[in-house]
Amino acid sequence: MTQLKKSLGLFDSIALLVGITIGSGIFATPQIIAGYLDSFSTIILLWVGVAIFVFTGALIYGELGSRFPKTGGEYVYIQKAFGPFWGFIFGWAQLFIIRTSPAAGLSLITANYIGFFFPMDQSTKMIVASGIIIIFGFINYLGVERASLYNKMSSSIKIG
Repeated sequence: MTQLKKSLGLFDSIALLVGITIGSGIFATPQIIAGYLDSFSTIILLWVGVAIFVFTGALIYGELGSRFPKTGGEYVYIQKAFGPFWGFIFGWAQLFIIRTSPAAGLSLITANYIGFFFPMDQSTKMIVASGIIIIFGFINYLGVERASLYNKMSSSIKIG
């Protein structure tokens, strides 16, 4: 079995984990939550509760990764737990549903933010969102090292 080339260093890996953990929802959800809750302390308590939930999930993934140290991540875990058919189904679901819908949502969030600075109608926002997906698809096509440069930049912006 061939090994994957390990081309990301420690700083690249840390930036990747920060980017995944913080995510882009931090830019979209606070105002939505504040619209439903009046108390700032309740909002903070809710964020802490969600952070505990996310940390628990991270521990589970860490345990699975150490138990099954193979390339493939979630596919490997599902294939080991439920068999090759469900691993296969999950792989295709990743391709067509699980990974694509967040990309569409995040590109729409980005287009909405751009719309604050450059007013545009909804159809133009859809075109901008599609362009964003194409740009990031091209960055990923260029290779993991180049995509890692963008990831380090965006992760450093997220943490201030």
